[in-house]
Amino acid sequence: MLKFNYLLIIFFLFICLKSETTNKALYVNPKPTIYLTLWNNAIIHDYTIRHIVNELKKPENGHFIIKTTSPSRPSDLINKNSINFVMWRYFKLPTSAQRKQSYLWQIESPISIQVPPPQNYIDSFHKIFTYVKSAADEKKVIYVPIPYYYEKIITNYSIQHKKTLVTIINTYHRGNLYNLRIKSVKWFLENHPNDILIYGKGWQPLKKKLSPDGKKAFDVQYKGYADDKIETISTSKFSLAYENTSFPDYVSEKIFDVMAAGSVPIYAGAPNITDYVPKACFINYNDFKSHEELYQFLTTMDDNTYQKYLNCIQKFMENPEKNPNHYKNVANKVLKHIKKDRFSFF
Repeated sequence: MLKFNYLLIIFFLFICLKSETTNKALYVNPKPTIYLTLWNNAIIHDYTIRHIVNELKKPENGHFIIKTTSPSRPSDLINKNSINFVMWRYFKLPTSAQRKQSYLWQIESPISIQVPPPQNYIDSFHKIFTYVKSAADEKKVIYVPIPYYYEKIITNYSIQHKKTLVTIINTYHRGNLYNLRIKSVKWFLENHPNDILIYGKGWQPLKKKLSPDGKKAFDVQYKGYADDKIETISTSKFSLAYENTSFPDYVSEKIFDVMAAGSVPIYAGAPNITDYVPKACFINYNDFKSHEELYQFLTTMDDNTYQKYLNCIQKFMENPEKNPNHYKNVANKVLKHIKKDRFSFF
């Protein structure tokens, strides 16, 4: 009996020792690292990324460590206990040993940041997240809309506090739909200057293209930088929400910012915008043959019709779970893939 007890104790110690050895082998580095290579350093403050980071830091998800890295050498830092997360237009392709743990997230427009289509990178990354629906197969290439966070929402959806007909808040650029912004602003300044306010950086070059009266109007209506975009837009009945480019599924923050401000967007951009925002919530610039026709539509709109736009916007903005672009919906889809994949990484 005594001999049996000794054998039992030895067996128990053996099991404990083996278990300890196994744990040390599994948890040499118990905190996997995600390296975020960002197209803009400020994006780390974006609520989508923050939501993903906070979820991955939770104990049940593996205590991930999050580090931002230099775009020039993201893959130099990856190891067997890491995930390489690339959100940049210029990047090193992962090595063959790193591909299983490397993701690419294409989030910018094909014009302002000219990244080749996701098919070009299928053999270089474990998975690719893209806003281009037609490119997604939901296996290797995953569709996720461009995320938007409602940082601030004006809850007073009424016409009473609207002092301006149209507002635009954009930086002055040329090319693609930037040219439409310039064309629209120029038309208002030359024809109905009191009905537009202009905010944003770099609009001075437009002044050279205006008539003498247009130049005078520019000096009055151009307000420079807007300290609070949402508050500024909220005092306007309508706001120009033109994307940088017209591309399917490319729906950025521009239309959502206007709706968050309780103003009605005049939208130009994605041809399938109604896949993302109800038609009754905005005015489509392309529905009009000219700026004059659009202007007549805006100025002859009765209060009841205008309020219907606001009611649609309010309903849409107050139900973020129905908005595919809401940052939590986007982040959760990305998280779903990371959580599922990580068990095969480590």
